[in-house]
Amino acid sequence: MKSDAVKRWLQAHCERLDDVAGGVVLWQPPAGDFQMAAEWPGQGPLTAGLTGVAKEAVKRAKSLVLVPAVVQKDAGHARVIAAPLRSVEGVVIGAVALAVRSQEADVARRLLENLEGVCPSLAASLAVGTPDASAIVSEKLFKIQELIVAGESLAAAALKLANHLASVFQFDRVSVGVIIRGHMSVAAISHGENIDDRQALVRGIAAAMEEAADQEAVVQYPAGLQDVPRIVQAHTQLAARTGTALCTVPLSAGGKVTGALSFERKGSTPLAGSDSELCEQVARAVAPVLELKRQAERSWWLRATDAVRQAWQRRGERGRWIVIGGALAAGVILFLLPVTFNVGAPARVEGAVQRVVAAPMDGFLRQTRVRPGDSVKKGDVLVELADQELLLEKRRWESELTRHIAWDIGVAGV
Repeated sequence: MKSDAVKRWLQAHCERLDDVAGGVVLWQPPAGDFQMAAEWPGQGPLTAGLTGVAKEAVKRAKSLVLVPAVVQKDAGHARVIAAPLRSVEGVVIGAVALAVRSQEADVARRLLENLEGVCPSLAASLAVGTPDASAIVSEKLFKIQELIVAGESLAAAALKLANHLASVFQFDRVSVGVIIRGHMSVAAISHGENIDDRQALVRGIAAAMEEAADQEAVVQYPAGLQDVPRIVQAHTQLAARTGTALCTVPLSAGGKVTGALSFERKGSTPLAGSDSELCEQVARAVAPVLELKRQAERSWWLRATDAVRQAWQRRGERGRWIVIGGALAAGVILFLLPVTFNVGAPARVEGAVQRVVAAPMDGFLRQTRVRPGDSVKKGDVLVELADQELLLEKRRWESELTRHIAWDIGVAGV
């Protein structure tokens, strides 16, 4: 068990909050009795009362806000808050109890919300010393890598990763960023948030990611007492907008920064050291897989360009001159080599001798015997005109002729 880390966390947490008079952290190992993991400011009149409330929180498996019926003289607190610590499997393994000076219920409620936000990381710190802790962490990292590999695309894999990290490690929001063409781009935000609908938030997250990537270091806001001072201008603006504590971890693959992970949790309490370590472990595990996913989605032209650039960098000075000479020789050969050019354009084939075939009268075509391009000779029938009207005209004249003949015979007979 990392008792030193838990003690440092409890001391920093209590000293940072003016309304906290003291606190204890209890740990209950499997099949064992309660153990005092940390207490602040040390053994004193508060320890017994806080220990009892912490045990009650473990027993009930829920957070408590209690007003002591009897307060010791000079105790300096009016309420006690306690929150259970749960393992990654959801089993209660301990509790944290704090003595609150303020008599206002809203103050105690706010402190309890902040405490519940850091409990998952504190529980992870307590569980690190158990025999199966490293195996559990390794198994979770392996499952995270499987999620990325199973994603159909980089965007789908990034969204699965963000949702999984937010739910498993109990963050309010997790964002995944990748560097594309030299600029940080937010690929996914957890909890199904549509990044197109929240451009202001996306720009703030991208700026915080770039801030961490430029420094090539983990950036936390608010910073812990043991954290190395960093530039946090973008993180300050994002925290003011969202009301969350931030931890941004750059993603590195192949010796260069390829993206970043942003972890957010409600409240102004800095993430515990164990949380920061866990975020770094996740970043180291997912960075190579995300980079492979991004490289696979690049066009063949960009991949070919990178391959040529890498081959060029691997060659020595002599090899580079050989490549330059070969390229120049190939250019000269291509310039002098005769090449046949093909020009595409619309065209039509026509005969050298053209004849106009005119019909003796107007009418309609009944049948065509030949098609354009067919060979013909003298006497061939090319087309037939529709003769229905001509036949009708013929019958009309025949009828008229018959009538006249009949009339002439009648006159002659008279």
